[in-house]
Amino acid sequence: GACLKDTNNVSHVLNNEKSDFQLFPNPLFGGDLTIVFPEDAVFFTVFDITGREILQNNVHESELIIENQLFRNNGVYLLKVNTIGGSCVQKLVVFK
Repeated sequence: GACLKDTNNVSHVLNNEKSDFQLFPNPLFGGDLTIVFPEDAVFFTVFDITGREILQNNVHESELIIENQLFRNNGVYLLKVNTIGGSCVQKLVVFK
């Protein structure tokens, strides 16, 4: 995944694992998805490949399980996590 950090209104791509988040399993084959958030995560959003928002919520815990029913179709989804210092996006592939 790519992480962006805002510095003086310029976005920089970071390879900082502390700000990155984990998705597993990926690809997702019919089970539930687990997201492990970075310490500074505040908000997350799930998009389908067309950019339609299908879930958004505040981050309250370090780990979250999303039920498979959220992903209605096979395909690629994007998960964006907003942190105190910027945001990270990762791609998820779903097979129903």
